[in-house]
Amino acid sequence: MADLDTLESSPTAFLWWLHRCLGVYSDLSPASRDQIRRRHPDPARGTGQGFSRMHTLRTDLLDRIDGAIVRDRRDLGQMVSVSQFCREAARAAADAAEQRLGRDLPPAPGRLLNNPRRKRRD
Repeated sequence: MADLDTLESSPTAFLWWLHRCLGVYSDLSPASRDQIRRRHPDPARGTGQGFSRMHTLRTDLLDRIDGAIVRDRRDLGQMVSVSQFCREAARAAADAAEQRLGRDLPPAPGRLLNNPRRKRRD
């Protein structure tokens, strides 16, 4: 939601934001994804905690994600699931949004708006 005010090209719907962040993360090098993994170790790993929600992704995006996962396994010896890859991509996108915003992100609302309004450009 912070990107609505900092990026003119920011998607207004969560699913399109998710598509964008997954595409950007898929295009990173294995070494760059490894740096992000080290910066944000998965807190839910092995705890059995958390939740999952299904989102339908474009086939071409799934192919890019699969390719990135294979490169990470081949180049780094790291095995990640698609869901872990998605969590990492969201964390990386949140980090980038914080940098653009220049401060910590505000807490997420309990329910995201369907059609949030953008800040007016002067």
